Amino acid sequence: MRGAYRATDQFVGARIRERRVALGLSQQDLAESVGLASQQIIVKYELGINAVSASLLYEIAGAMDTPVDSFFDGFDTNEEIRHPRRLTMLLNFMRNFSAIESEPHREAISQLIRVLTGDLTGTGAALSSGAREAPGSFPSRRRREGGSGSSSRHD
Repeated sequence: MRGAYRATDQFVGARIRERRVALGLSQQDLAESVGLASQQIIVKYELGINAVSASLLYEIAGAMDTPVDSFFDGFDTNEEIRHPRRLTMLLNFMRNFSAIESEPHREAISQLIRVLTGDLTGTGAALSSGAREAPGSFPSRRRREGGSGSSSRHD
C-alpha cells in the first residue's frame, strides 16, 4: 500500500523544497530549525523518498512561516509532480538579486538581462528579429543612444 502514497510524498517534498529555496534556507538550516540531526533527512523528504510525518510537517511549516496546507496546494488538481530546475534558478536569482544593495548594480544587471533577451525597451517586448544583434554582442551605441551615423569610442 506504500506505493499509493508515493505521489503525495513527492509532491509535498517538492513543495517543501520550493519554499525552502524561496526563503534562502539551506537544507542544513531547515534541519537544524526543526531539530533534525542531518540535512540528509531533508534531502530524502524533498525527493519523496521518505514520508514526512504530520507532526514534522507542522514543525517545518512553522520554521518556514507558511501554512501546512500550502504544501498540498495544487495536489488535488493532479498538477504534474516535477522538480522545477528553472524555478529553483529563478528563486535563487531573485534572492541574490534582492541582496544587492547598490541600485546602480541592480540596474546594470537588469540592463544585461534586457540585452540578453533582446528587450532593450524594458517593456518585456523583445526586439523584432530584423533588429536583433548577433548572439553575444551588445547593441550598437547608435541604437542605444537613439542617434544616427557611426559612433566612435573615446577612452
